[in-house]
Amino acid sequence: MNFELAVLIWIVGLGPLLDIPLTRWLKRSSHPGRRIYVYILTMASLLLCTAALWPSQQWRLLESPFGSAPRGLQFVAWALVAAMVMNTVQVALMVRRSPEQRLAVHHAYSGLGFFLPTTTAERRWFVGVALAAGIFEEILFRSFVIRFFDGLPLWGSALTSCALFGIAHLYQGWKHALGTLIMALLFTVIVAGTQTLVVAMLVHALWDFRVLMFMLLEGHPLLEAPPTASESA
Repeated sequence: MNFELAVLIWIVGLGPLLDIPLTRWLKRSSHPGRRIYVYILTMASLLLCTAALWPSQQWRLLESPFGSAPRGLQFVAWALVAAMVMNTVQVALMVRRSPEQRLAVHHAYSGLGFFLPTTTAERRWFVGVALAAGIFEEILFRSFVIRFFDGLPLWGSALTSCALFGIAHLYQGWKHALGTLIMALLFTVIVAGTQTLVVAMLVHALWDFRVLMFMLLEGHPLLEAPPTASESA
């Protein structure tokens, strides 16, 4: 079995399957270092998969598989980039100005609370997770996987890559996996329209960094405050 097939099997098959018991352990365990251990495993997995592909793919891994883009697609891609950056800034300003809004955004992420950082040490490690996801997931899914299915029409292989990206995140639950599928579609358009992986890497990392702006640490006063009348209702 060559390295390319082995990496594909890992990132869309064995890896997601192993995430199921790992997620159960995260949810049930009270070990103080459990999230950090998973963060290290996540970064190591992404790095090793990319490194395994380097001998055969080399610099192709860092190139867009789509080639030149029509002007309309370029406009759509850059509009998406602008919208995602502006949304991040808008929400950051909102939670900075309003404690109630910050608490609401924190609770909106509660479905992923088993994985997201709740201590200062976990936040430091999560910086590495966000960077690794931004860089290596774009390489693996928006470059390698699309090229792996080059027997399909280009957009067919792109949609296959998006579907596999969603499947790889099923351990988060089907709602979050569906959201991840939608994000994969957006990142694919960005790669195709900007004609580079770099922009998608930056936006992807930024999107994951949002967690550090919104999530409250254990013991934060907002989490210990009694609920307001609207929250009680």
